[in-house]
Amino acid sequence: MNSQPSAMERPWLLASLIVVLMGVVAGIVFLQVSAVADVSETLVFEAEDSQFSGDFSIRLSRDASNSQYVYSPERSGKNKVFSNADAALFCLEVPDDGLYQLAARVRGPNRLSNSFYIRLNDHAHWTWRFRQGKEFRYAQITDANREPLIWSLGAGQHQLGIFKKESGAQLDTIVIFPVGNSPKPEACDGTQIGRSTSSTTPLSYLTTVPGLDDELAEAQGGTNADKDAGKGKNRQSGSNEDSEGGTTTTGGGTESTDPSQTSTTVQQQTTSTAGQTTTTNTPLPPISGSYPGEPASGTIYWGASIEGNGSPSRHEGPSGEVLALRRTFWAWSQRTGSMVDVARGDVASGRLPWVSVKPPSWVDMAAGKHDAEIDAMLRGLDAINGPVWLTINHEPENDSGSASDHVAMNKRVRQRMNALGTDNIALAPILMSWTFNPKSGRSVDSYWGPNIYDFVGTDHYNRDNPPRNLESMDSWKLARSWAKSKGVDLAVGEWGMKGSNQAAADRIRDWFNHLVGSSSDGGGARVIGVSVYDNEGGSYGPWTLEGLALEEFQELMGHPKVAHIR
Repeated sequence: MNSQPSAMERPWLLASLIVVLMGVVAGIVFLQVSAVADVSETLVFEAEDSQFSGDFSIRLSRDASNSQYVYSPERSGKNKVFSNADAALFCLEVPDDGLYQLAARVRGPNRLSNSFYIRLNDHAHWTWRFRQGKEFRYAQITDANREPLIWSLGAGQHQLGIFKKESGAQLDTIVIFPVGNSPKPEACDGTQIGRSTSSTTPLSYLTTVPGLDDELAEAQGGTNADKDAGKGKNRQSGSNEDSEGGTTTTGGGTESTDPSQTSTTVQQQTTSTAGQTTTTNTPLPPISGSYPGEPASGTIYWGASIEGNGSPSRHEGPSGEVLALRRTFWAWSQRTGSMVDVARGDVASGRLPWVSVKPPSWVDMAAGKHDAEIDAMLRGLDAINGPVWLTINHEPENDSGSASDHVAMNKRVRQRMNALGTDNIALAPILMSWTFNPKSGRSVDSYWGPNIYDFVGTDHYNRDNPPRNLESMDSWKLARSWAKSKGVDLAVGEWGMKGSNQAAADRIRDWFNHLVGSSSDGGGARVIGVSVYDNEGGSYGPWTLEGLALEEFQELMGHPKVAHIR
């Protein structure tokens, strides 16, 4: 260790530390160039010099500083609850009272091995999640929401603890650096006093260091996604169901116009010319190719609908991951305003939006009386820079209109999609999973029409006590078999299970593993995405994720088999 060159003698390290200051974290936060008073004051601590215990051990690697790093062995399990047992403790000797930031050189081989628990002095611990990658990189130590932190430290010793959260996470060095020529703080007890200031001022002298251009570009390039589902073309070709008993849970809470209409037995195409409306029975052309947002085989979108179209930060903050799929519910009056705005924001943040909207009269929709409104909605959604999944009136079984009217309405929407040439929108119905079971007395085929839908959606719940696994229910098996018979993929608009203990967490893990394996298990159609109904309301509610079940759901957000749109 004594033969290791100092930080000033390693230009690559100094440059990398500057990269740290530019925020190698999601949401890229830049510090003012003037924020660092003197880079020579930067302190670097080797992980292997820490007091480490428990599962932590040293591994040799030419990629690491001083050819050594500290880690907890792969498959040694994760600490779902903070524990002092597996620790790497650093004694940080700070030369002067002042404001400081912390960083580390780390490597997270995958999305289940890229986090630690952190504790400074006697303050409460928090979870630090960093970007996964195959190479060691510097990253600021941030809070649970990935916000860079500024700490008030007095001259002398401070203890920084790095504790195991996930097995396989690797720690190479710890770095502490001063922030600016700031006034001496009144308290120097390790108190967090704020977050880093923001600036887009470039540090041009970074380009003088060989090899740093690529690292800087990558740091500014956003998240490291598994797959860019991107834009696709439409493909060929739908539930809020709580248990085998057939009672239903209604999600969303938005208003709809009661479609008190008579049954339409002929699906019609309507066109308007010079103020006159004409109707024809022109068949829809076949749908071929991939659909917008189609994930890679063996991956799924793992998402949620949150109380009252609530903020995804409920899950993204604690997990440090982007919610892959976000389900929201809208009234017809919101179809070109809030619905489009929220979907646009979701795509910009890396989420796949799945929007449900309650329309006016199904008969009037099918007859072309709302074409201008439909077109405005479709243009708004299609202008978003990424895929959007669209459902018109989810769970039609709950409403007074007929199945044939619901199909005719969606056929009209597909005709307008074809006329406008949309390429960002996938259209899907959402039916209750109970509908797929003959015991429901319903005909699932009556809710389906050829060449209308990109895939079929279902809502699937289990309110049984004691609970059962969702994948073991007959209605679920029948839904997968039916979708396969139609040659379409299956997605879950809402799902829910009771419980918050370890058994409930295990059921969620089993459900996830089943979904990921659906593309090759021979049990029916593959599942492409699911959204948990994380809400207080609904029949037999609440369905809110809590306790260990909540933690398991959030942990799985970072699984390598979770698909992302970018």
